[in-house]
Parts: sequence; structure tokens; C-alpha cells
Amino acid sequence: MLMIEPGAQVRIFFVFAEPDTIIASHARTRSFLGRKNSQNWIDAKNDCMTAWKKLFPHEPFKAASIHDYITENCDDFAI
Repeated sequence: MLMIEPGAQVRIFFVFAEPDTIIASHARTRSFLGRKNSQNWIDAKNDCMTAWKKLFPHEPFKAASIHDYITENCDDFAI
């Protein structure tokens, strides 16, 4: 049986500037990042925050609920 490799998966790193507004800093392939909490994941998250700090003098928006980040058309049920 012929097995075909799936296409590359990409992870976009971003922060919220305010509700409904994201600022994307970069993307990394899933294969590059490896397992969750690997050094490459940690570095990518840090790179995102470094990019934010170079662009903006204030902290990114933070909230407790997904509905605070995405105010309309947000489906938070499990697929």
C-alpha cells in the first residue's frame, strides 16, 4: 500500500492586541517544533513575545475566557 506524507502543518504564533485583533509574528512548521514544550516551542513563543515588545510599548491583551478574546462567532465546543 502506498503511503503519502501529509502536507506540512504550520503553527502561527500571535498575540491579541485587543479583543478580536491578533498580531501574528511568525510561523513554524509542526515538524520543526516537535513535541509540545520542546525547546523549539519555547523559543518560538519567546520569539513571538520579543517581536511584540519591539513593536508595542504595552503588554498584549489578556483575558480569562475565549469569549473575551473573540467576541462574535466563537464556537467553544469540542469537535
